[in-house]
Amino acid sequence: MKNFYLTIVYKGTRYVGLQIQKKYRFPIRLGAEVFQSGRISNEKIEKVIEAIRYFQHMSIECRVTRIEAVATSAVREAKNCQQFVAICHKLTGLKINVISGQTEARFIALAVKNALHIEHHRCLLMDIGGGSIEFTAANHGKLSESVSLELGTLRILQEIRKHKISEQEYFWFIRELAEKIFKDKIIGPLNMKLEFIVGTGGNFVSLEELCERLYRKNHIKQTL
Repeated sequence: MKNFYLTIVYKGTRYVGLQIQKKYRFPIRLGAEVFQSGRISNEKIEKVIEAIRYFQHMSIECRVTRIEAVATSAVREAKNCQQFVAICHKLTGLKINVISGQTEARFIALAVKNALHIEHHRCLLMDIGGGSIEFTAANHGKLSESVSLELGTLRILQEIRKHKISEQEYFWFIRELAEKIFKDKIIGPLNMKLEFIVGTGGNFVSLEELCERLYRKNHIKQTL
């Protein structure tokens, strides 16, 4: 629940699998305050209720018969997590399931497996969120160990502000922070020979766009 997403799908009658019909996104950013204060404010709760009601309205229009709502790192770490879930259920009738980091990683992996042909490859699935990063290894379509690390983009930005890190020191600070997080986490699947990494999440999309702009810029300079 770093952001709110609604994906409307239906099970195809001709082809096996799910087909996306519509996608909506509400950037509420619960993690921005939870990772700092440890709680979800009343203002954020009101925005969540507004988003849920909008999604419920769109679901009715699209004749949705079943809704599964899950919350991730920001909600599961909030001190008022249970209160938040209870208020949402009372005001909207929607029950929110707060899932663990490992379950989140498995859901992401299943989505990738459904969308891409990875059954003949050895790859690592990586999702970068605001509060956590999830890893799952896939060996010829078989999903193995999933690991969730508390190293999301929002956490990193808060640490940078907290320690007043200059732009010149970003790389080394983030590298040191990542090494500290990874130190006690042994990711077994990384021992196997990987063919490629599959990146998911909005942060990967932004990273791709940034790399593309930098590449084009450098390419133009070299051409000139």
